[in-house]
Amino acid sequence: DNILNPGETWTYTATGTATQGQYTNTGTATATYQTQTLTDTDPSHYLGISGMVTIDGWQAKNKDLTFTLTSDHTQPLGIAAIDLSWPNATNGNLTKIRLDNVVIWNGSAAGPSITVTWDVDNPQVLAQSTQSLRFTFRNRPIADPASVPYTLTITFTDGSQISTVTTAP
Repeated sequence: DNILNPGETWTYTATGTATQGQYTNTGTATATYQTQTLTDTDPSHYLGISGMVTIDGWQAKNKDLTFTLTSDHTQPLGIAAIDLSWPNATNGNLTKIRLDNVVIWNGSAAGPSITVTWDVDNPQVLAQSTQSLRFTFRNRPIADPASVPYTLTITFTDGSQISTVTTAP
């Protein structure tokens, strides 16, 4: 009868293809009965991400802890922040972070953790490929990451994150 009666439910659906980037949609319903109009809205959001980044492994050698990152994004992806936690400060100061062989942070962090951030307009860039993210410690070789876990979290400029904890292979 094309009239929504009390207790009756009408369901409307729509389909579409998710696109890359932040998306906001607001569904609106309006009903009129005699002289009264009622309106209700319902917002929905998603963040569409093209491709993905994985942490495929790690290796501890001398004073370096190296993680292997693989990206299948179709465009380079900006790194907004890197968080690394290590077992305790006696493992030595962190002195460098390299993405492949490019130093992206240089300093001295006593730990046991560090967060390095970059301006979103000038982030470090992860290309579509396999790259090494290497952390160098100054004072002594790092503790065995297989028995004493390290935690790595990378935040990208699109809001996505990846994280891993080192464990025995």
